[in-house]
Order: sequence, then C-alpha cells, then structure tokens
Amino acid sequence: MRDKIVKALLAAGLSSSLAVGGWFLTAQSEAPNGIPVLPVYLDTGNIATACLGSTRDLQGNRLKMGKKYTEEECVDMFVKDYIEHYALMKKYYNGKFVSGWQEAAITDFVFNKGAGAFSTSTLLKKLKANQHLEACDELMRWVFGKNQSGQKVVIKGLVNRASKEYKFCIGEVPYEAQTLKDLIDKGGL
Repeated sequence: MRDKIVKALLAAGLSSSLAVGGWFLTAQSEAPNGIPVLPVYLDTGNIATACLGSTRDLQGNRLKMGKKYTEEECVDMFVKDYIEHYALMKKYYNGKFVSGWQEAAITDFVFNKGAGAFSTSTLLKKLKANQHLEACDELMRWVFGKNQSGQKVVIKGLVNRASKEYKFCIGEVPYEAQTLKDLIDKGGL
C-alpha cells in the first residue's frame, strides 16, 4: 500500500518529501496502520468516510453508506484527495518553506482541517510573515473537538496527529521516512 501511494503521488508531480509525507502523515493518520477501511462508515464528525479519509468518490460525489471500495479505488481516491488539498494549500500560500517536510506537514493540516480553516489561520499568517518555526508551533493549537455534550475538549487523536505534523514541520522526521525519501531521490522505489 505504501509504495502504491508514494509512487502515485510522485507520478502526479509531487516532490519526494510530499509523497513520503503523504504516506507517513496523512494516509496512516486516516486509517489504522495505513490500511484502508473499505466499507463506508461514519467518522467522529458523523461524515460518511471510507478508505484513507475520503469523503467523496472519484467523481466528487459524497460517499453513501453501504458502499464498499477496493484497495485500488482507495489508493486512487486518496491520491486525488491529497493532490486537491495540496493545490488548496498552494492557493493560499505559494511562498517558500523551510523544507519539503514542512510543506508536507502543512499539506496534511489542510487535508485534515480543511482549506477554510487554513485560509483564516494564524498558522498561514505566520508562514506569510516568514515566521516558519512559529507557524509550526501553531499546529499544536488545533487539538480541540466537541464531546457528545457539545463541550470543547482536547481530542487525543488530534493531539497525536498535531504532534506528528509538528515534528515533520520542524524537520524531525522518522528514520523510515527519511530513508524512503533518500531511496526515491537516488532513483529507487
């Protein structure tokens, strides 16, 4: 699964850091161990979701309960979603990043929180002000959700995801991610 996603993201023209970050940050965060959830289910926000966090099929239609996807369809849906969120991120911020890893972290933020949240965020303002490390700090502020009573609470899963994004953002990537990027940059995979 990992190699299929990374190769598809590379084939779409993304850098090795973005492709590897797409797998390590986004795909694995959207499904347990990066294994797609083939049947449509309701996520914690009560949104029909499948595969690796997709909420729409390849034609752009909302997912319907009862539908089941193949692993190949999941890869295709994820790659389409990731590229769309990358383009949305670039719509709002077309400046320089400290590294490709930071770009991958910000893309994951947009994938998870949405372009609307990104477009009005202090994170974006700090990127535009060339305050890159301070922008990374902002990732750790996006860890709240609502419980069943509607109260604002810290969500453990959001803390975990923000922590991974933060580490990528400041360049502290897992050995496996750096090794895969190096392999790609040397013409492997």
